[in-house]
Amino acid sequence: MDEGKPNPTTLNALENLVQERTRELQGEVAERRRAEQQVRALLAEVQQELAERQRAEESLRQSQERYSLAERATQDGLWDWNILTNEEYFSPRCLEIIGLVRGEIPGHKAAFFDRLHPDDLQRVDQATREHLATGGRYEVEFRLRHKDGSYRWVFSRGDAVRDATGRPIRMVGAITDITDRKRMEAEMQRVNQWLLNTQRISHVGGWAFNLQTGEAWVSPEALRIYGASAGKPITVSYFQSFPLPQFRPLLDTALRELVAGRRAYDVEFQIRRGTNGAIADIHSVAEYHASENTVLGVLEEITERRRAEAALENERNLLRTLVDHLPDLIYVRDLANRFVVVNQAFAQHMGGTNPADFTGKTDTDFYPPGRDGPLRRQRPQNFRRRRPTRPGVRRRFSERRAAVDCEHQGAAEKRPGRSHRSRGRDP
Repeated sequence: MDEGKPNPTTLNALENLVQERTRELQGEVAERRRAEQQVRALLAEVQQELAERQRAEESLRQSQERYSLAERATQDGLWDWNILTNEEYFSPRCLEIIGLVRGEIPGHKAAFFDRLHPDDLQRVDQATREHLATGGRYEVEFRLRHKDGSYRWVFSRGDAVRDATGRPIRMVGAITDITDRKRMEAEMQRVNQWLLNTQRISHVGGWAFNLQTGEAWVSPEALRIYGASAGKPITVSYFQSFPLPQFRPLLDTALRELVAGRRAYDVEFQIRRGTNGAIADIHSVAEYHASENTVLGVLEEITERRRAEAALENERNLLRTLVDHLPDLIYVRDLANRFVVVNQAFAQHMGGTNPADFTGKTDTDFYPPGRDGPLRRQRPQNFRRRRPTRPGVRRRFSERRAAVDCEHQGAAEKRPGRSHRSRGRDP
């Protein structure tokens, strides 16, 4: 063997080693490349997850902002009840309604029921159970105890979230502070009751007709006056069936004139009561509201007044008959010396025949010019002093300062067998 030449065996071994090492390095490089690819893929997934999380967080932030803005705009408080854990979330506005802040009330359902008014507890619990059992609407009004010890009225509405089997696992909703509305409703109810009591005491009823829909509103006192059936629906046609037939044209014309703006609605008519069929006299006035096409009016029963007026008229006619048949000269004057009432004897004595011809006239209408001067000047003074005008005349003064003169004819006109005394009293 030549010592200057390399051994072939050694060369082959070295080549094998180099090739083997090359393969190992190539494998390591390939493995490293695969690892780098996996790392890059993992980094891409992480970046994607981070981006998705950022989008989710941004979406959550926007959602929370929307809820916060909506809560402030509507003044509603939000609540979220986890039925499985019995935990409950109350939004800041929800707590503000009852004067609390976060941390002043435990986050569980019992804390909510502890603040319910005792009279509302059963009703709220029943509404909640029915909603969870049937899925019906959950809307209920109740009172919650405020931090200062008072109670605030709230309106609550909500909806249950259910799992795949239909079991309720969560319930979310909102409450609205309706304390002011409840206070106004109570005040309106009190005023309405006062109005009804006033109508009952004064025997005046109210009514309203919608001429477009035919709907009618009639107060309890008006129903009582008409004797209408309490359970029967009140319509315009039903209410208009009570007046007697002969008054129907009058009422229809008055209504048309009112709507047309030509005349006020002020009518008197008769009805037949629905309860006992009795005839009653009615007086009604109304006004028309064009914007709602509605007629609003009041009515009162004037049957007793009509009877009293008829009785008074009968008494007046009787008194008139008695006065006209007296032979004495009787007349009534007002403060302006105008004749108000004269009897038949006075009219004939003055040369007339009809006592009505003297109404509203004075002495100057019957005495020749110049002869009534002293009498005309004397009368106003005698009215103030309550003294007779002349001998043979007696005057009785009423509280209204009207004079009733009863005078006999003079001595030359003395009737046989009659004395010259007056019918009046000395003042």
